[in-house]
Amino acid sequence: MKKIIFNKGKIFEFEESIPSLKDAPTITHEDATTLLQKTNDLFQRFNIPYMLSSGTLLGAIRDNDFIKGDFDVDIQTNNEQVLLDNLQNLYDNGLKLVRAEKNELYSFRLNDNCYIDVYIISKARKFPWSLYCYKVHDCYLPKSLFTGVEFVDFVNRRIPVPKNPIKLIKWWYGKDWRIPADKNSYYYHYDVWSHYIFVNPKDTIKQIIRRLIGNKTYLAIKSKFKK
Repeated sequence: MKKIIFNKGKIFEFEESIPSLKDAPTITHEDATTLLQKTNDLFQRFNIPYMLSSGTLLGAIRDNDFIKGDFDVDIQTNNEQVLLDNLQNLYDNGLKLVRAEKNELYSFRLNDNCYIDVYIISKARKFPWSLYCYKVHDCYLPKSLFTGVEFVDFVNRRIPVPKNPIKLIKWWYGKDWRIPADKNSYYYHYDVWSHYIFVNPKDTIKQIIRRLIGNKTYLAIKSKFKK
């Protein structure tokens, strides 16, 4: 489906093809490496700031590799406008936009085998989270987790990651982040407590129970109820 982005009076047209988690094939190591290398080179060339995110960040720090069984590459940027200004430059160099969700997420492909998600680090717009949080991945994260950038050697490149990346990884994946999790035990460990307290008390109760009995026990009980 053809989509249009209006940016500074200019029109950028692209073919939308929203990646489906259900149908997405496991990304190969070769495809993931090529995609991240290409993205890194183009983002550096056009001065688009970025750093690794989510499972790609976890794999780079824990394994110096991509996580086995993953289906995409994840990065994040704190400058959506610069990204928008360079959509045509990226397209002209083979990195094609296939999804655009303003203030949230942009997805790109080199080919039909895999895609890369670019998450937007934006200001939390709701009080009280606007005082001390950013909004990433549709959740609220303390600004203290995003204090700068450092670099790691990954995919034969110097790749940017959040400063003190383990702090962010622990927030997302818990204290046992060094232990590879199977598909059934994988979960994000994100969001500030105030988000649960002010927005969804049910989530608050779930998080309290999870912390009291441990994640492994919690997920085992949850899977039994699903059956």
